[in-house]
Amino acid sequence: MVRIFLKTVEIQSIRNLEVAESIQSLNEEMKTGFSEILSSKGSVKTLDYIFTNPVFKNSKFTSNSGSCSYSSYIYKKTFRKRSISNKIRSIW
Repeated sequence: MVRIFLKTVEIQSIRNLEVAESIQSLNEEMKTGFSEILSSKGSVKTLDYIFTNPVFKNSKFTSNSGSCSYSSYIYKKTFRKRSISNKIRSIW
C-alpha cells in the first residue's frame, strides 16, 4: 500500500515539474514577443504580472503591476488590437 502511494506521489511530482518547466519556457519565449509588441521597457514586468495573475481586472493590473494608468490603457488597447487578450485569460 505504501509503495503504491509513494509511486503515485513520484509520478505526480514528475508531472508537476514538467508543467512548471513548460510554463517557465513559455514565459521566456514570450518575453521577446511582448517586448516587440509593447515597445516598452515595462514589457517584461507586464508579462511577469500576467503570468503571476492570469485572471485579473484592469484596475488591479494598473495598481499592482507597476505600470501607470496611461501605459495600462495602451497595453490593453494593443492586446485587443492583436487579439492577445483573447489568448491571455484576463478580465478587461
